[in-house]
Amino acid sequence: ANQIYNIGYQKNCPSSLIATSTALAGSANRLNDINLAAGDRAYNVVSMLAELLSTGPETSRAVNETQRNLPIALSLQKIQSNMDTLDNVAGRTPQLSRVELLILMSTVLISGLCPFVLDL
Repeated sequence: ANQIYNIGYQKNCPSSLIATSTALAGSANRLNDINLAAGDRAYNVVSMLAELLSTGPETSRAVNETQRNLPIALSLQKIQSNMDTLDNVAGRTPQLSRVELLILMSTVLISGLCPFVLDL
């Protein structure tokens, strides 16, 4: 039982050590298989739960349709439409007149040059 085998690059080792390492490798493979099976099952459960939450049963679709037709929802849609229209109209005209823009630019220019011109 304690015969010596030559294993490639390793030194001579007893056969009982080889048998022990083979048994450990086999149990590691079984443990790895169990881990993979548990991981697959967990992934499937989470995937089914996510699909159920994203699609929902038919009753939740009916509730969503009812909520869309509520007066508050309709009022919010009208307000959103009016805000979009206002943004489009206001976006066409400049925010500052030419005089206001000239005053702003001259103020920025003067405040930038003052430290150099009025060196204390």
